Amino acid sequence: MAIIDGILSGVMGGMMGAMLGEMINDHYQDSTVKIMFIFSIAILLFLTYMMIEEVNHLKEKSVAKLFQNPLVVLTILIIFFYGFNQLGPVFTEHQLPIEDKNHH
Repeated sequence: MAIIDGILSGVMGGMMGAMLGEMINDHYQDSTVKIMFIFSIAILLFLTYMMIEEVNHLKEKSVAKLFQNPLVVLTILIIFFYGFNQLGPVFTEHQLPIEDKNHH
């Protein structure tokens, strides 16, 4: 039952992502991709923190101690945010789709 629930959650999340991509204005595609990237990095860092807390034998290792400090995780998130903003636009003007006049 848990596997079926996970599969349905993944399918529903994928459909919601596709709907968001279709509904977003072309001018805001770049900022939407950047925001979603930062959210995914934050979730991965949070999951790493939770997994390290669950596994007791990793607490002696230095990497596990590093992720237990919330300031380190926040610093990593800020570095990703700053670095990704410095890369420039994700989509250039010639990559944007041509506006379809027959679209509802």
